[in-house]
Amino acid sequence: MVTSEPGRPIERWLLRWSRAVRRRRHVVLLATAALTAGGLFYTARHLGVDTDTSSLVSDDLEFRRTYQEYVDAFPHLQDELTVLIVATSPGLADVSAGRLAAALAADTANFRSVHRLDGGPFFERYGLLFRDADTLDAMVARLERMSPILADLQRSPGLSGLVGALERAAREDATDAAGEEAGLDLRPLLGLLAGASYAALEGRFVPVPWSALADGRAPAPADHRQTLSVRPRLTFANAVPGRAAIDRVREVARELGLIERNGVQVLLTGTVAIESEELDSAVAGVRQAGLLALGSVALILFLALRSPKLILACLATLLAGLIATSAFAALAIGHLNLISVAFAVLYVGLGIDYAIHLTLRYRELRAAGWEADAAVDAAVQQIGPSLALSAVTTAACFYAFIPTDFTGVSELGVIGGTGMFVSLTATLTILPAMLATLPIATPRRSRGAGGLRRLGRWVGAHRRAIVPLAVLSAAAAGFLLPRARFDHYALNLRDPDSESVRAYRSLLADPQAKPLTVSALRTDAATARALADSVAALPEVAWARTLTDFVPGDQEQKLAVLARLDRVLTADDARSPGEGADAWAALARLRAALDEVRWRGTAAERELSRRLLHVLRAWERRAEGWGPESRARQAETLEAALVGALPDRLRALGEAARLAPLALDDLPPELRERWIGKGGEWRVEIAPAGALLTTDELTRFVQSVRGVAPHATGGPVNELGTGRVAVAAFRDALLWAAAVTGVLLLVFLRSLGGALLVVVPLGMAAAWTGALTVLLEIPFNFANVIALPLLLGVGVDNGIHMVHEARNGGAAGRDPLASSTGRAVLFATLTTIASFGNLAFAVHVGMSSMGRLLTVGMSCVLLA
Repeated sequence: MVTSEPGRPIERWLLRWSRAVRRRRHVVLLATAALTAGGLFYTARHLGVDTDTSSLVSDDLEFRRTYQEYVDAFPHLQDELTVLIVATSPGLADVSAGRLAAALAADTANFRSVHRLDGGPFFERYGLLFRDADTLDAMVARLERMSPILADLQRSPGLSGLVGALERAAREDATDAAGEEAGLDLRPLLGLLAGASYAALEGRFVPVPWSALADGRAPAPADHRQTLSVRPRLTFANAVPGRAAIDRVREVARELGLIERNGVQVLLTGTVAIESEELDSAVAGVRQAGLLALGSVALILFLALRSPKLILACLATLLAGLIATSAFAALAIGHLNLISVAFAVLYVGLGIDYAIHLTLRYRELRAAGWEADAAVDAAVQQIGPSLALSAVTTAACFYAFIPTDFTGVSELGVIGGTGMFVSLTATLTILPAMLATLPIATPRRSRGAGGLRRLGRWVGAHRRAIVPLAVLSAAAAGFLLPRARFDHYALNLRDPDSESVRAYRSLLADPQAKPLTVSALRTDAATARALADSVAALPEVAWARTLTDFVPGDQEQKLAVLARLDRVLTADDARSPGEGADAWAALARLRAALDEVRWRGTAAERELSRRLLHVLRAWERRAEGWGPESRARQAETLEAALVGALPDRLRALGEAARLAPLALDDLPPELRERWIGKGGEWRVEIAPAGALLTTDELTRFVQSVRGVAPHATGGPVNELGTGRVAVAAFRDALLWAAAVTGVLLLVFLRSLGGALLVVVPLGMAAAWTGALTVLLEIPFNFANVIALPLLLGVGVDNGIHMVHEARNGGAAGRDPLASSTGRAVLFATLTTIASFGNLAFAVHVGMSSMGRLLTVGMSCVLLA
């Protein structure tokens, strides 16, 4: 059979195009191979990934301009890597943080600056002045009662001094006949030693928390943590910009022995670590989903086509179009962002649809007895018009995002929309050339057509029931739509099992940490103080600070209390003879001292010393099986655990006891530069009263603060603003896409009834999708916001194909569902569901939510 010249201009043009491509098929395929190889090379060289999340929204927005003003004033507070040092004791955490901070600060090639947020020389020296006066008085009173022990420890701030203190206490302790205790109370000290010894027996390193003796309480979880703010040198290029700095921090920590075996964990979080891990998970998720999508598409193509030649032709066309679209992205934009990086999976799911429609029609014509070349031309002329209209409508849905302020999806709109035209061109050019080059034998009629024919007859027989039920179900779904929500909280889109997110959530759960704060700028100290006082009165605010908060109040009263501490710490620097002795011998002296306490101490002390001796002797029996070197090393480790940070604590107490009053001008430069900007701006930092774990908490905090300080900025403001931009982009894009699609349907179908046949089922599918997002708890977010306009485009495509087939095939008596078009709609939608569904298994939560929403939506579109 041969095709005749059709009457419509587009059909005449498509027929001439198909014949030209078929006749020059070898030239077309060679040119395709050359262009594909060149596009692949160009993409590899020029297409990078922009990991700067601030580029996801327009810089012209008010909240972005305000944030940029803040960045200009405090550039040194941006792109910080937060390093958490979590140790088994507060002293070990403090020492480890100091060592790590010094090592990182020396590495100027990788780090611009290193700042200790809750420690360092300044707070070590003046920290006691920031305590409440009554708390400080109680602490000094406890140390006064321990003055004999402190004297021994000062003379020998090691295990020898500790043994001497226990021996002195045992000699001075006594119990009268009535059982009343006298002398020093050794119970707190013995309890701390027992904890460290028990841990050593279990193979753990838990130094004695000597600060607990002064504080009169066990250390809180926050006391075991120190925080460094590290500003790395970043390069936004193809590689992850913070990777070198992150790897370097971990390398330095290992070199310093700051590892879990030694009682220390070093965890990385903050903007740099979170965004770096997010990029890793996003790229890995897209790579995994892309490979799975190709595999899924190949499987569905096998079920649909049952021909290796047709499958090869479809996949070759798909890959050529994908590479061409990637090259366009490299040329037009130059980079992908954390949203547009998913374009490859979207292209696979959408781009294969056109090839399925064309090859199934070609297969149908061959099964009907058409010659191979004539079948190629007829398939192009019959399917081409609906493919062209589908490409236009789907591209319009992508392009609808371009005018929005949400740059992340705007760039995806440019790439995806152009990709639809690339896919159409590839389908009408490369695929016919391959079909002509690899003609298939006359196939048997598809078995699946019978099932679809039976479905079509059943639908026709029950149409009077199906239509009302569909309308009622859509109306019922409409009642759930107001409960659909948008999740503004970007942290919920990240891998919850990643180190950076786990560490960040631990900070959020700590009422003292407050990692999410906002800042407002003022011109001087007085206006900054006034704003801080106003904002601090809000119920949503925990505190508001300026630089003046680092000048303690009630200094005269506190310095008088510390003068008493100075009188307690009067020992000279002489060392006892046992200082520096062998650790094994020192432990033997400790056991002897504890044995003396066990016979001469109070009842509670005798019990504690008995338990401690039991542990030490068990440890000694275990040590007898070790070699001499190992035993000496383990003894030194136990000695280090028992002594802990005692020398540092005694030195810090001695310095704190001799403080002079602290004035604003005495604050160190590294602290001042975090609170006074380059142009002299004073920063007011505002912390939330809650943890900001939900969108509602985030919204209440930001709205409350900005009601008093309209130009407050920071992470919470940016997250809320970005979410609102995403919602507006989704709304505007959906309206534009719907309007443009409606106009295109009217123009090309030339019938209001035909347009309604396409749109009404799609509206029902949209209602079902919205209801299912509520029932399945799939909130909208800035990653999956592109889903509904895409569903509109794909749904319109299916409707266009079905209406086109009903018009053109109805006269010939073909049932649309039983035709190749019905099968193509089924299999094309299945490939789209399979491609998008693979995203649902991505590690990146945002990508996963996009995959789940698209899968649910495409299933509803297929059903409609």
